Amino acid sequence: QEFTYAPMPTVTLVAPADGAVWHDTYPTFEWQPIEGAGEYQLEITDDTPATIYSDWFDSATYCTDTLCTVDTATETILLDPGVHTWKVKARSSLNEGMFSTAWSINLLGKPVLVKPTNSKLVYGGRTWFYWEEIPEADGYQVMVKDAAGTPVSTFNPPLSCPAGRCEGRMPVNLGADYGEYHWWVRLRLGSEFGEWREKG
Repeated sequence: QEFTYAPMPTVTLVAPADGAVWHDTYPTFEWQPIEGAGEYQLEITDDTPATIYSDWFDSATYCTDTLCTVDTATETILLDPGVHTWKVKARSSLNEGMFSTAWSINLLGKPVLVKPTNSKLVYGGRTWFYWEEIPEADGYQVMVKDAAGTPVSTFNPPLSCPAGRCEGRMPVNLGADYGEYHWWVRLRLGSEFGEWREKG
């Protein structure tokens, strides 16, 4: 009888694709499982490049026969907006493989809201809202609620960002419904929406 002793294979990354733009700061990382691997190490670096996250994930928990998945939102892995790289390696009880080729991902943050500013007194029933442009975004969604938290209007304004400042006008006229309101904006990338940013 004979056998071949071989090094642990290198992990093949699946998604997000190299160079991908992600709609928020909670990406889901996926790679192909390796037969015999008991754990995988996910390592994430920022653009300095410094390692900002590194941990091992058990194959029995995070892998099926065809795919390993780590959801950073579920795992409460906190990442800042910006360009990051990620890579993975596998190990068994006998040996440890090499890291895969690192892939990059651009994480988009929440829009920075401009006006109405917090506690601003506004006249006119169809308010204009303004926020800073995120160049990679395909669009935005605006949500307005009253002081009790009841939704008043959620709308997708036409994409208009002159000089890097986006704008949208509420389609609902508040009329004589005077009082305090709160507003939020989130970006859209393809069919996916990012995280809400609240002004106050």
